[in-house]
Amino acid sequence: MLIGKKYIGFFLIFILLIAMTTSCRRKDSILFDRMKSLETTNDGELSDKTIEKLKEGIKKYKAEVERTIRAYENIGQYYKLLAVELIGREMYGVALDYVKKAIEIYPENAVLFQLAGVCSARMAKAMINEQEKQRELFLNAEKFYKRALELDEWYVDALYGLAVLYVFELDRVREAEPLVTKIIEKEKKNVDARFLLARIYVSSGRIEDAIEIYDEIINITSSPEIKRKARGNMEKLLRGEYG
Repeated sequence: MLIGKKYIGFFLIFILLIAMTTSCRRKDSILFDRMKSLETTNDGELSDKTIEKLKEGIKKYKAEVERTIRAYENIGQYYKLLAVELIGREMYGVALDYVKKAIEIYPENAVLFQLAGVCSARMAKAMINEQEKQRELFLNAEKFYKRALELDEWYVDALYGLAVLYVFELDRVREAEPLVTKIIEKEKKNVDARFLLARIYVSSGRIEDAIEIYDEIINITSSPEIKRKARGNMEKLLRGEYG
């Protein structure tokens, strides 16, 4: 019985080695075809000498290429992690620089564009005496959020960030409403989105709708503090205090 298990173990190792070898050969073949397409002459043929040269190049540099790719992957992650840490310490300008570096490596990463939107919007708030620069940063934040949503249309943080930007900074309240309703569609108990929606309704003169939203918040949340805040806002609207 022990001998049988031993042979089974050897057999499995043998199969694994074959699979690894096949995988390596497949990668080499793909790489060779790519390099061949760059070296092909006008008549579409390669000389034997050129073919051998390409194969030698693959053997020589394949490992180095893979190391370089892994290095870029790692440094992209380090840029992202560093940016997150800097954001946590409210160092938004420096964080934005590192987020942009990460985007150069990962240009299809929605999280990075959302982080860039946060940093750009926060930096804009600091430009108290530079209105043109401030507006430029707010508009850049809008572009970053929109790119994040192009990559992931249900990305809640990007939806919320863009909605806040429209309501409080760019005075484009109507454009914020569909973003917030989309968040609530995905996350039924998202009270932050509901508070923002109530604010949008008040800005649009839809006081009864805003009161209904505050009532929903009171019923949804288990937090006494949030209930108190929602009830206070609702009571102000019932008294006609819309400011």
